[in-house]
Amino acid sequence: MANQNAGIEKSKLPKHLKIVSWAFIFLGFLALIETIYSLLNSPVFYINFFIVFIFVGFALIKKKELWRKFAISCSAVVLIFMIGNVLIVLSGKKTLSDLSAEIQITFWIQAILGIGASAYALWALQSKEVRKAFES
Repeated sequence: MANQNAGIEKSKLPKHLKIVSWAFIFLGFLALIETIYSLLNSPVFYINFFIVFIFVGFALIKKKELWRKFAISCSAVVLIFMIGNVLIVLSGKKTLSDLSAEIQITFWIQAILGIGASAYALWALQSKEVRKAFES
């Protein structure tokens, strides 16, 4: 019985890995919906390449090391991009004042969530617990 429990424990995914995996899957499906909407309703067809996040999320659940490294890279790029956008706006090189309040609020919500989520993903995917899960 102890051996069965040990096997079950080894197969369990760390909590933070589950959260990050499902976040990637969710973002991938949002990108898929946006792409389908573009195909059906827009004069210009737009493919949102974040669709690949669906595969990244499921590969993380299956503990594929290459995809963990890819997810870390994606998270780092998003973090740098979002911080860069915020710094550009705060420096005054680009202003939001000529945009509607709705767009300004959307920008700040996306910036805060993007920075927080990508920083969390970077931390989680490099944590000892998650790295250990990929070794087993």
